[in-house]
Amino acid sequence: MDILRQEAVTTRKSHHCWGCSRKFPAGSRMDVVVSADGGSVVRTYWCSVCEAVMAEVWDEYDGDGLGSGDLRVDNDTLWAEKQAEIEEQPESLAIEEVE
Repeated sequence: MDILRQEAVTTRKSHHCWGCSRKFPAGSRMDVVVSADGGSVVRTYWCSVCEAVMAEVWDEYDGDGLGSGDLRVDNDTLWAEKQAEIEEQPESLAIEEVE
């Protein structure tokens, strides 16, 4: 997988974070990552909590094989700590959980 572009954006429509699978409404600040993998161009969106977790655990992942929601599941304690540090409001007020 080759990362072609990564930048912070304000979303124009709702998106699910690739790392935690939470749904963020339009107008949310997220990082968008555009990558090429197997001849396809893929665009994923990442919330600030998952960006902070990924910064600490990147070496555990080889860049491939990270499915949607896996970052939160695989690192639940660290994810909860980062969420408490970063998000001011409870996620249930602004973000939908995906089961």
